[in-house]
Amino acid sequence: MVLQNQTNRMRIYVLSHAEVCGNTCHCTNKTHLQTHLDPMTGERGVREIPLSLSRSVHIPAGGVSESLPSSVLNCKQIAADVKARLLVVKGN
Repeated sequence: MVLQNQTNRMRIYVLSHAEVCGNTCHCTNKTHLQTHLDPMTGERGVREIPLSLSRSVHIPAGGVSESLPSSVLNCKQIAADVKARLLVVKGN
């Protein structure tokens, strides 16, 4: 499914994990490097902290989005814009 922007302004949506991800998570998994001080030895080191980042959708003015899962329609802002006819759903 793709979303077509009917306005003359770019639309940006940050997809909430709670609203969009059901059985399949669409979030991006990244790692953050953090400096770590071991209190026992006084040694400094770097440790990786796993992060799960929400995905975002950018739709240019009058353009279409990339192929998206139908679960993005659960996002409140996207659902409101579809209802207001600012976005048109194309495909399944």
